[in-house]
Amino acid sequence: MLFRRLVRQPGGGIRVTLPNAERAVLLDVATTLRQVIAGVDADTPPDELTGRLFPRAYEDPLEEMEYADAMMGSLVDTKRTLLDTFVDTLHGGRTTQGRWRTDLDPDQVEAWLAVLQDGRQVLSRVVGIETEADWERVEEIADEREDHAVLVLAYLGDLLNGMVLLLMGGLDDA
Repeated sequence: MLFRRLVRQPGGGIRVTLPNAERAVLLDVATTLRQVIAGVDADTPPDELTGRLFPRAYEDPLEEMEYADAMMGSLVDTKRTLLDTFVDTLHGGRTTQGRWRTDLDPDQVEAWLAVLQDGRQVLSRVVGIETEADWERVEEIADEREDHAVLVLAYLGDLLNGMVLLLMGGLDDA
């Protein structure tokens, strides 16, 4: 039986229905993101992964340092709050017949969009995506490499794209 993964709700919300296995993947992504941002602070230079989540604001090292001192704590707190909201929704909802369902309000939708994009940013670095051409080949790369991280990256992109199109009114319930 087919089911609709994403259904637009009144007031800007979305009903999400996923197989339990996909929900587990999203929980794994959240755990990974939490680990990536765990040690981020203004005094720690970004590594390859955190640099994707917290890109440089300035080319000048002094200006970048001043920016990090002023903003990094707030940026990290915002990402943690969005991640907490995302995880809370994954632990909520209900499960029946191997599928999980929850209704997201607009604030929760915002958290999902942010976390899905952050997951894509981190995984893109892990699998070596550097250019726009690489992004266009994600599914082809996944087929070639049979790499779990590439498959998850493609999945996150599909889910994110579906949510955005649904919110923009460019997609019927999917």
